Amino acid sequence: MSDNNLRLQVILNAVDKLTRPFRSAQASSKELAAAIQQSRARLKELDAQAGRIDGFRKASAQLAVTGNSLKAAREEAAKLATQFSATNRPTAAQARLLEQAKNRVTELQSKYNGLRQSVQRQRLALNEAGLDTKKLSSAQRELRQNADETRQALDRQQKSLKSLGEQQARMNAVRDQYSRRLEVRDRIAGAGATTTAAG
Repeated sequence: MSDNNLRLQVILNAVDKLTRPFRSAQASSKELAAAIQQSRARLKELDAQAGRIDGFRKASAQLAVTGNSLKAAREEAAKLATQFSATNRPTAAQARLLEQAKNRVTELQSKYNGLRQSVQRQRLALNEAGLDTKKLSSAQRELRQNADETRQALDRQQKSLKSLGEQQARMNAVRDQYSRRLEVRDRIAGAGATTTAAG
């Protein structure tokens, strides 16, 4: 093996040794970036599920309140209708009160029906997502725990990615320094060869 071939082989081996960790770090960096993206998507889905549970609870509470208001409005309208019928000559004020009571019942009934449909749609969506609306407290606890674990994993992944980035920066600096040394050596060798040829 000639001197030039041996020198070239030594240089190629050195370059390979230097770039192998760099290539490995790049692959690790890509894997970590993909894992971070998956963790963020998982966290987004968990937050969406928690939001659906909160929405369902609020709508259910609103439905209960509206149901109670509707019941009270019906009772009031029935009482006014009885009084109106029992009066020989009802006044315009009594007629107006009865009309307002009936309008209130109609308004509340419409609101109640809309809320009931909304609650049914939300219940169906939660059931399809695998969340039992009869066990929302335990589902919510489990969601919180999963979200916390996902956040912790995301933090670890981001720290690892940062550390890997710093490691890559150090390796880049070493590689650049090595390349500069090779350039200087080659220039010196070239200058020596020129001097020898001239001499």
